[in-house]
Formats: sequence, C-alpha cells, structure tokens
Amino acid sequence: MKETTTKKAQRWRKKILESGVDLDMNPMVDMAFLLLTFFMLTTTLTRPFAMELIMPAEDKQEGERPAIKASRVLVLIPYKEDTVLYYQGLPEGDFEKLLINDVKQTENFFTAFKNSVKDPVIFIKPTETAPYETVVHTIDALNNHGLNRYALDELNDQETKFLKT
Repeated sequence: MKETTTKKAQRWRKKILESGVDLDMNPMVDMAFLLLTFFMLTTTLTRPFAMELIMPAEDKQEGERPAIKASRVLVLIPYKEDTVLYYQGLPEGDFEKLLINDVKQTENFFTAFKNSVKDPVIFIKPTETAPYETVVHTIDALNNHGLNRYALDELNDQETKFLKT
C-alpha cells in the first residue's frame, strides 16, 4: 500500500514529537462551555403569544345578567372576509340600524364611538361562516383603540333570522 504523506508532513511530525509540545485542549473546551452558557443565559426566549380572555363565573344562572344601558352597547357581527356588521344598542329585533363596514376601515368609527360613549360595552357575535382572521382583526382593532371591555357571544334567534334573509 502506498503511503500518502509527504516528506514535509513527516518532518513536521518529527519536529513536534522531538520538541515535546503537548497541546492541552482543556482551556479551549472551558471557553466553549463558558461562551455557550453565556449566550444561553443572555438570550431572551420567545414568549408564547396568547390572547387573554376573562370568562364569567359559571355559578351564575342565565337570568342573573346585569342590566346594561342600550346606549353603551355596540354589537359587532363578523360576517364574511373583511366584513363586519354592527349596530348600536341592545338587540330588539329592529335591525334598521345595521351597518356594514370593512374591518380595516373601522378606525374612525371606533374612535368616534369611544369618544361619544362613557364606559362602552362591546359584544362580538361571529357567524358560523365568519373567518377566524376577521374575528381576530376585529378584536385587535378594539384593543388598539383601548376598547378593552368586550365579550364574545353567540347570535341570538332574531339576528340569525335577519342574517339569513
């Protein structure tokens, strides 16, 4: 079998063996572990992004809901992609005030509503066909305007009948 090392490489090996140089790898390994622990401790880990929801206590019965003034209530109905139906006041079966708005164009409406009503209450009632993104965009828009008092609810019978027509 042919030896593949050159004469120059053989001379270097011979010099290293003759000089008695002993390479100690411990300091390099120590530095590697020190750097590793330093970077592990100084990096910020990604925090999980979750929406905080406050749910009502379950011991209350259906009939014990607190009374809310109709002038403080805004009902948002995420309907289709980037479309939100909304009306102000409690649902009484009269949906003449039902308006259609684009999710991205609600900036002026939310600002005006927040300025006109003291301590507003908002109900978000997504339809079954409403995309998840539309509901999230609606909640994000509310949070951006400081409207933090909202609740997710189901459509009542009157709203469902009106939307089917």
